[in-house]
Amino acid sequence: MNPERAPAPPFDIFNIYFDKIYDPTMHLCFSLDSRIDEERFRSAFMLALDSDPYLSSRYVEKNGAAYWERISREKYEKAFSFHVVGEGDLAPPDVPPGFVDVYSGPPAAAAVFRAEGKGDVVTVSIHHGCSDVRGLIDLASFLFTVYRKLGEDPAYVPEFRGWYDRDAKKILEKFSEEDIEKEAGREKRIVDRWAFPFEYRGRGTPRYAFRIFPEERLSAVKEFGKRYGATVNDVLIAAYILALIEIRDDPSDRNNQRGVLSSADMRRHLREKGEYSVENLSIAEMIEIVAVEGEGLGDAVRKVAEITKERKAGAFGAFDIKFYEDLYASGLGAIRDFFNEIISGYDTIPLKNPVFSNIGIIDDGRFDPGPGRDGSALNIEYAMFLPVICWPLGFLLCASTWKGSLSLQCGYEDGPYSAEKIGMFLDLIDRLLP
Repeated sequence: MNPERAPAPPFDIFNIYFDKIYDPTMHLCFSLDSRIDEERFRSAFMLALDSDPYLSSRYVEKNGAAYWERISREKYEKAFSFHVVGEGDLAPPDVPPGFVDVYSGPPAAAAVFRAEGKGDVVTVSIHHGCSDVRGLIDLASFLFTVYRKLGEDPAYVPEFRGWYDRDAKKILEKFSEEDIEKEAGREKRIVDRWAFPFEYRGRGTPRYAFRIFPEERLSAVKEFGKRYGATVNDVLIAAYILALIEIRDDPSDRNNQRGVLSSADMRRHLREKGEYSVENLSIAEMIEIVAVEGEGLGDAVRKVAEITKERKAGAFGAFDIKFYEDLYASGLGAIRDFFNEIISGYDTIPLKNPVFSNIGIIDDGRFDPGPGRDGSALNIEYAMFLPVICWPLGFLLCASTWKGSLSLQCGYEDGPYSAEKIGMFLDLIDRLLP
């Protein structure tokens, strides 16, 4: 009997191949005020995977092409886990809840962490090869909805979605060839000019470091950005670049182009965005400025805002999509060569631009768990994004917002990166932000 499968689009393949540079599992971490019904949550997770063939599949390559291939329900039951957290033990968000093996499947996971005298911590995870962060948020929202509906009707089964369109080509269709060519002319080759300071090349112990700011702090950042015609995202990128300059303490970083890779959700170009979009539709963009000696955060913010405004005005991102599509049209070997060239470059020139990703607001209105284990209302006290784990030369800082509270988080491997230096770096950003 032939396995049930669907073609994997180029964006998926590229994000899977990035496992040569970092661990591509992302998580949403929910701190609850009491205990969830773990068996009902397990059932909800199984039903969520059953309803979406991509979430109940593994990634395979056959005869020079890439696919998502469905696996049996017995195989993906291992993707749910329950943990009793002992006194002194670490649990999310301090450490990763685990990593997803997309080659055996499924590409998603969920877990419950329970400590005596505390509310549960729930994590929902996905491999970046299957989805970007927006898709992870959609999956988590759907999972809590199924959990709540099972509390109302134990026989509830969500509708089967079938193999839906996940290819980014639907975004290309929104632009003319002229628009895409014009955007290609604006594209600049990404040049790695610096790297976050590291102790050695290699692997270590996965860790998270984060800072959570109160609501009034985010308001201050917004007001500061308005003075310069900038968004919160612009202010965060500017602070990130200035903090990198300070932590590196390299005089050549001043008065020269330095920047970070950021991300942009291409769903902005789709009229029908929908509430459920578990797919990869985000692209990377380079934000570079010249930080002049003696200038402050406001000057850096103004420069970043000028770049982001110009990008948004055009067919931004269209050329990136076409590049991925064209490369895959040349075969999987072309993609392998592309990554091998990148990695061999790191061996000769140990530089890799740091990355910043602001996933934006985790809308609390989309997460209503309903009753908990004891039958009373279950509330989410805080939700935070936990990014992929990087080792040198990769480095990533992320931001997410929950009920007006901004958090910054960094996933790294302790050893190759110094936990002390990561803490100093987050303190620098804290000091720089209004």
